[in-house]
Amino acid sequence: MGVGASERALNILSVNQIEEVRGGSDRCYFSTNEILIERGHLVTPFYSSKINDQYPVEIDFNRRNLTSIIKYFYNNEAKVKLSSLVELSALRFDLAHLHIYYGKLTSSILEPLRSNSVPIIQTLHEYKLSCPVYTHINNGDICNKCIDSTTLHCLFNKCKDNSFIASAVRYLEYNISRWLGDVDKVDRFICVSNFQMKKMVQAGVPESKLTTIYNFVDAENISSEVYEGDYLLFLVGWRR
Repeated sequence: MGVGASERALNILSVNQIEEVRGGSDRCYFSTNEILIERGHLVTPFYSSKINDQYPVEIDFNRRNLTSIIKYFYNNEAKVKLSSLVELSALRFDLAHLHIYYGKLTSSILEPLRSNSVPIIQTLHEYKLSCPVYTHINNGDICNKCIDSTTLHCLFNKCKDNSFIASAVRYLEYNISRWLGDVDKVDRFICVSNFQMKKMVQAGVPESKLTTIYNFVDAENISSEVYEGDYLLFLVGWRR
């Protein structure tokens, strides 16, 4: 399947933390790239990696040294290398599609995209823009305190692993990212559900920047089986 008669092939910069599938967001990242390429678009990946000088070196969180901690909030190397990639690209990028980039690439990468007038869209795979720990869960309970009041609740309630230090790191990362423009510098956000969109609106993300595209799956090669067991799987549909 190629680019339609009414479409123009785009040069897309596709950004993700890692270059392998470790979870659903990574699968979505690679599957989206595959669909775009099948439709005739040019896709250039950018992620944290040790295998190519074009990409920033991956942060070693296990060592917990000062350099890794600083890079968790602001990765200048990622900023410099992305800036070089954008400025030296033979073809100007029509847009940058971000998936999960915070914590490793960090919001430092937003500046070179904006300064080079590259439109930015981001697929939201969780609730990072409305909750410092991404989940709206505090010790097993649903929590909206950071939306309703202040993100200091993340510290007071030790929302990350019931640890004050871990919660402080998430609190700082959340607010530094906001200051660096994780909402203001992104032109459009793709939510994976209307529920998620409502949460983003409650958190102050402009509704004009939000749209919903449900996650997809290629079901052609999936076979179904029915057998007796201890569990029952059922799916609930939704109204469009």
